[in-house]
Amino acid sequence: MTFQLAFMNGLNHPFSKNDEAAGRKWLHSFLRRHQELSLRKPQSTSMARIRGFNQENIIKFFDIYEPLMNIINHSPNRLSNCDETDLTVIQHKVNKVVSLKGKRQVGSVSSAERDH
Repeated sequence: MTFQLAFMNGLNHPFSKNDEAAGRKWLHSFLRRHQELSLRKPQSTSMARIRGFNQENIIKFFDIYEPLMNIINHSPNRLSNCDETDLTVIQHKVNKVVSLKGKRQVGSVSSAERDH
């Protein structure tokens, strides 16, 4: 993306025109100048899950959740969730992304297909 921005704005740059990339040396210098950033491995999130996370679905969830919490009469800190669909036996190489340091989760979009 750095190469593309420099190219589109007509800036002089030392980037490889063959690879159309800035390179590792530039990235390490950039991260040294911006110490609030770091390289992180993102967690995959399916497009279906992203689309499903909207105000209408959240309201529906809490319309069901709140009455059930009153029925079971447990403190919320005693609840847990386990979803087997997030487990996979196939390892995929994940490219690192630049993110703010201290950010707990960094996400990336993946396909909804599963290899089982």
